[in-house]
Amino acid sequence: MGEVAADKMNTMKSLIKHFLYRYPAIFSIVYLIIAYFRKLIWIIQSFPNQVYAYFYCGYVYKTQYQGLLIGFLETQAIGPYAQKAECFLRQCRIYNWDPLRDVVLIQNEPVNAQLDKMIRRVIRVETNVSLFFAIKNGGMRWLKKKGVFIDVLANTHNAITHNAIIHNDGLTYFPDSPSSLQFTSEEEVYGQHLLKKIGWREEKPIITIHNKDGFYWESHGQKKKWDLYRDSDFETLKPSISYLQSQGFDVVRAGHYKDASGFTYLSLNRLSKEEHAFMDIFLQFFCVFSICGNSGITSIPYLFKTPVLIHNMIPLGDPPILEKGIYIPKLLRNRKTKNLLPFSELHKKKTWLMYQENDYYHISKISGDKFRSQWQYDLVEIDIEDNSAELILDTVKDMILYSQKKLDLSPKDIELQKKFRLCFPVTHPMRHTLSLVSPSFLRKYQKQLF
Repeated sequence: MGEVAADKMNTMKSLIKHFLYRYPAIFSIVYLIIAYFRKLIWIIQSFPNQVYAYFYCGYVYKTQYQGLLIGFLETQAIGPYAQKAECFLRQCRIYNWDPLRDVVLIQNEPVNAQLDKMIRRVIRVETNVSLFFAIKNGGMRWLKKKGVFIDVLANTHNAITHNAIIHNDGLTYFPDSPSSLQFTSEEEVYGQHLLKKIGWREEKPIITIHNKDGFYWESHGQKKKWDLYRDSDFETLKPSISYLQSQGFDVVRAGHYKDASGFTYLSLNRLSKEEHAFMDIFLQFFCVFSICGNSGITSIPYLFKTPVLIHNMIPLGDPPILEKGIYIPKLLRNRKTKNLLPFSELHKKKTWLMYQENDYYHISKISGDKFRSQWQYDLVEIDIEDNSAELILDTVKDMILYSQKKLDLSPKDIELQKKFRLCFPVTHPMRHTLSLVSPSFLRKYQKQLF
């Protein structure tokens, strides 16, 4: 009986979903009614906690951190953890703050022990779970009122590029400065020891390769169906692996995965959990360049100014911060006509979004270049198409030249790079990116996408 009831419920959900997707105007009305109702409930339920957090933060600050600036560092996912730490250090350079004496950052339990250790060498960081959540859920109001709160760029790329300050204060790029985070000589020796343990031949330069799929979260008992839009197939990377090996590189597969049958890459699965976590960071420092799918791991090379090739990048309106490298956007198709969606048309596809960020509940309308959930693409009838193995391989060949500072773009390629940027508004991240769109991608799809 239970299975029958569940089947009926799933059928009913599918019918309702199909009806609402078919009539977007009705969907928007229903969505907004639910959103504002949920916001009202959230305000009522969270008010006592926010009042407590407000006074709790005031008490803790006065008794433990008087005279310091204070902020918080997101640590539950490696992407925001790495980006915010680096952007905070750049803020310190601009405003002449000493990150070890003038400021304290409060964090939750860190997601990677090695990254936490390296950050603590250059930033005063304290792990305090209760204070971390108190700051996020009402306490920052007290800190802001007293003028002691530092906003560690809540959404780094939005804060940098959507406000068009990327070139105004140097926050995003200090081209001649050394990396903010450094490995000790002992850690470098240890990292090379682990590489030899998985089969690295010392004379060979290393390239790391990675794709985004659901393996990590599924291994932790979570299925993120909403996140499918970012996934890609590892099979499309195999020709690039073979080519890199033929050019004298050793290829190490980064991230968390189940080894593919007949694989020829060097696998981190031969290491212990602790060794694997160390190599998640060390590899992105030690490699010549990194080939990444669109996930948090793309933020690690950014810490060390390592060039990156990001394949299957989506969404264009909220990309990883990429200062040195090449990216290949995913293709988007109109589900009805099967035609590729031009970049300029992407802004016209809109839907509503509700989300909670820190102590505020947001309800806003977003355009297709900022969609971050599979259902949003389904709602406006957009199909997502992965990069082909051939396109990735062509871009890998360009990336080798790019890493050697030998990539010579033709006048036509330069024109296409400019044309791509001009498809987006002046405050859009793609107008200000310091990296290249794959020249092969632009040549192949210029007629359909511009």
